[in-house]
Amino acid sequence: MPETTQRWVIRDGAPAVPSATPPPPDPLPLTLVSDRAPVRPHFATPVVFPGYEILGELGRGGMGVVYRARQRNLNRLVALKVILGGPLASAEDKARFRIEAEAAARLHHPNIVQVYDVGEHAGFSYIALELIEGSTLRQWQNGRPVEPKAAARVVGAVARAIQHAHEQGIVHRDLKPANILMAVDSGQWAVDSSEKDEESSPSTAHCLLPTTKPKVTDFGLAKPVDGGNDLTGTGVACGTPNYMAPEQVRGKALGTGVDVYGLGAVLYELLAGRPPFVGSDPAEVMNLILKSEPPGVRKFAPAVPRDLAVIVAKCLEKEPARRYLTARDAADDLDRFLAGRPIAARPVSSAERAWRWVKRNPVVAAFLFISTVGCTLTGGLAVALARSESDQRAARASAETAREEAEAARDDLRTALTAAQSAQELAEREQKATAVAKGVADAAREEAKQEAKRAREKQIEADKARARAEDNLRVARGVIRGSMRELTRHPGFAEEGFRAARETLLARVREFRDTVAKHAPNTVEWLDDISDVSHYLGYLEYLNQNHIAAAAEYKTAAAAAARWAELEPRKREPRARQAFSLLNAGNALVNAGRYSEAEPIYFDSVRLIDAVLAESPADKNYLFQSIKSYGRLVNLYRAQNKPVEWEKAARGELVCARRLARACGDSAESLRVVAAAQQNVATPLALLRKWDEADCHFAAAVATRERVRDATPGDLTFAGEYIDAVLAHADFLTSRGHPDRAGDTLRVAVGALETAQAAAPSADAPALELASGCTRYADFLRDRRQFKDAERRYEQALGLTAAVVRRAPNSRAAREVAARAAAGRAHLYNSTDRHREAAAEWARLAVEDPDPVARTSHALFVQQSFLYAGDWRAAVAAADAQMKEEQPGWMWADLGRVWCLAVRHIEADPALAPADKLREAARAVGKAVACLERAKASGEFATPERVRWFATNPDFAPARDKFDPAKK
Repeated sequence: MPETTQRWVIRDGAPAVPSATPPPPDPLPLTLVSDRAPVRPHFATPVVFPGYEILGELGRGGMGVVYRARQRNLNRLVALKVILGGPLASAEDKARFRIEAEAAARLHHPNIVQVYDVGEHAGFSYIALELIEGSTLRQWQNGRPVEPKAAARVVGAVARAIQHAHEQGIVHRDLKPANILMAVDSGQWAVDSSEKDEESSPSTAHCLLPTTKPKVTDFGLAKPVDGGNDLTGTGVACGTPNYMAPEQVRGKALGTGVDVYGLGAVLYELLAGRPPFVGSDPAEVMNLILKSEPPGVRKFAPAVPRDLAVIVAKCLEKEPARRYLTARDAADDLDRFLAGRPIAARPVSSAERAWRWVKRNPVVAAFLFISTVGCTLTGGLAVALARSESDQRAARASAETAREEAEAARDDLRTALTAAQSAQELAEREQKATAVAKGVADAAREEAKQEAKRAREKQIEADKARARAEDNLRVARGVIRGSMRELTRHPGFAEEGFRAARETLLARVREFRDTVAKHAPNTVEWLDDISDVSHYLGYLEYLNQNHIAAAAEYKTAAAAAARWAELEPRKREPRARQAFSLLNAGNALVNAGRYSEAEPIYFDSVRLIDAVLAESPADKNYLFQSIKSYGRLVNLYRAQNKPVEWEKAARGELVCARRLARACGDSAESLRVVAAAQQNVATPLALLRKWDEADCHFAAAVATRERVRDATPGDLTFAGEYIDAVLAHADFLTSRGHPDRAGDTLRVAVGALETAQAAAPSADAPALELASGCTRYADFLRDRRQFKDAERRYEQALGLTAAVVRRAPNSRAAREVAARAAAGRAHLYNSTDRHREAAAEWARLAVEDPDPVARTSHALFVQQSFLYAGDWRAAVAAADAQMKEEQPGWMWADLGRVWCLAVRHIEADPALAPADKLREAARAVGKAVACLERAKASGEFATPERVRWFATNPDFAPARDKFDPAKK
């Protein structure tokens, strides 16, 4: 079935039309346990810790070793940190280990690694910590400079976490990249667009993705702010030299300022790719920290914005009082920088920098001062001796200059008198010309007033005419939008019988839209209209299965919404409309088989709607839209068999679904979305051989579906989805080599439905729920070749639906459930070589199934069943009859395939004479080519994938030299 494109109302009710592209193949079966079970490596641990299963070693440090473990009672993965040495560890090491546990356990912040459990067993102290699936900040950075805004976001988040620790009375004292973990944040799954500042150079690294979240760890050197228990004695330096504050190097009493310095050192290294101070050994580094100012970060990274460099310098001040007073102040300044607002910190002036140098180098400064004073006194004496002689020479020169200036003044006076006479004559002539010009100007002004009056009158008439035209056009636009909205909601509008009406409507509305778009002003009202009408045009093209044309219309709608968003950047509706149109454009491209073109469009849709959600995190409509965007990515990756990308998209869908459930208070509709997302996560996990996690998600989906079904008794949709979830879990269990457990799971589900139906035997809803469950259970049994039990379940389902139809002859739900059961039984007949019974069942369904699309498929199955039975004459008679009716493109292609298969049966028929075989085979080939030409005319072979399908399918061999799908 194709991806469903939708109207503006966000719901799942859009009619489904069979795709031109055959449905993607089922995922490859998982390897059975008995064939190749995953082998877990065994890791030697000092002791078995009660309640924990050790899965592997994550790393070792000077004080402890960290294992990857599962906490059995909660079935969750943890990082288990165990002290080295166990009973042989020193008292000081045990005390430090205890301090780290106590300090971290007091902290509850999203950017601090959470402590789950603390204990001791067999002399080994241990801490159960939140397991972070990621690397440290140092490993992640790998010595590369980081894009400035990305670095500011990381350190801003760490600063908020450190402020939380300070408020709880804890100073970390060892902030460094190795103690910051970069966790995978599934709540924001999207591809980061590499943002650049105006000052950023093209070579700036863009290594930070929004899928990571920094988390502070290792509180082994932490101490209470109030000076409580501290194993570091006075005068003893503690920490890592490159990130230690000057007061740490001196071993003085430490406050929260050391962590502010550490934040600056970490930010410096992220921006410059190196710490503030670098030396050949720790002693040299500590000496530089005490006696030298850190080089400006822009020296190593010129592209770093000046404000960010000022923030770094503020954090790295030598005196704690000159730094930010709290980590929150540093975080606030980083937020101001990221928002493009002025920061609170100010750069150090030249005078202040000189005074600090004097304080650090008093002896050298005193020597320079004395030398300067001596030079000044000597120069003064020399000037006094030379002054008397120069005064005499200056007096003589002044007298000569005065004489020359007097002569020049006399000449200037004569010139000025002459010029004044000429100016007076010129002024008299200009006065006469001005009088003449004034008369001309007065006449022109009066004429201009009259012309302006006539122009205003014409403009008023034109405005009235334009207003009348716009009113008429506005009425026409309203009629068109209203008519399209009502028509597309009509239950029969999507059927094939309305195709001609849809074609006419498309042509007329597109002509109107293009005319309006050509002359319309760039206003919100017009862009709203163009976006809305273009979206409906895309939906009409989708109903007509013109998927490429549908994608083009949806893109036009998205472009109009984008221009609208530019005019009203604070408004969320145009951006949401743009995201929704892009989502449908991606769906149309998927329906056309153009997966590579659909993927970036889906990503744009996710990015836009997530940005809207960031402004309205609890808006249910936007949450639904975000879930749909992630869900379409899931479908795309499922079709392409890309389990890694599939898992990421599904986790993003699950995060949004859970947010929706919280916003809706666990309503049936929101829980239904959560269950679908859980199931979408489980399937790729199984493909990636993450068996345990996949099993958990499958089981969670079943439990959630059961909650929805129990909360909505009588709703067949929810009951059917519950059975689907049970079947999916059963398929997984079967693939893992547990068919008995899978069968038990299904039997329990059907048994629950049987109990509900027995409690109300005359009620329709429980009977139809049980019939649906029996049908799905029978499908499961049929796929495992347990034909006898499967047929018994199909018969049970058909008996239940027949009873409902007797009570309620017009029940569409009963007829739909009965059609599904009968279709399953027909497949079973073909599987057990009862082909004529299958053909009769399919023929009945081709008339009685309430779904018109399904009726078309059933007619095709009639022909295939006759061919299975060896009755090619009955098959071609049915195909001839179907060719006389209008068919969608995919049906013409399959009819061509039926005729090709009939050719083989004709050639193998021993009852035909050779001449009759040639004649009948030629007629069948001609029919096949005619059907394939009809399919090509409807766009069925417009994609390389469909052309390749024809070229590689052996069923088409009889017609392959007479039909070329790629030929224009």
